[in-house]
Amino acid sequence: MTILVHIGSIHCDEGMIRMYMTLEEAKSEVWRRWNDKDLKSRVDRFLGGDIPSIFHHEPRCVLVRSIATPNYELFNFAKRSSSLDIEPVVAEYLSDKYSTVNIDKKLLGKISVYRGDNPFTCQQRADVTGYKILDFTQRR
Repeated sequence: MTILVHIGSIHCDEGMIRMYMTLEEAKSEVWRRWNDKDLKSRVDRFLGGDIPSIFHHEPRCVLVRSIATPNYELFNFAKRSSSLDIEPVVAEYLSDKYSTVNIDKKLLGKISVYRGDNPFTCQQRADVTGYKILDFTQRR
């Protein structure tokens, strides 16, 4: 069953479950939660006060990746954060272990990087360069 959740209504269809809201609705919800003192207190208790200082003063849009990469996803994230007027934060897993047995992690050994100022005007694949950052042929 597909459940498309809009603020105030639910539409059902066959398939998978998806939830979404407009960016303006998301912004309102972020600020509603930010100003909810009871919610903030419960989150603080649950995390034992271990909240990074970057999150203490205002809401942030957060993108977490194993390797932060200047690709379309990052530019799209920055564009949407900007439209919400909420500062973006990109975080990496610094103590994660890398293993070529995990195909998702192995794919991180080659990254695609956009070469230019604005990826939304990119019309050709020539504007994107793939870089091999790990040499899988060498054994250590």
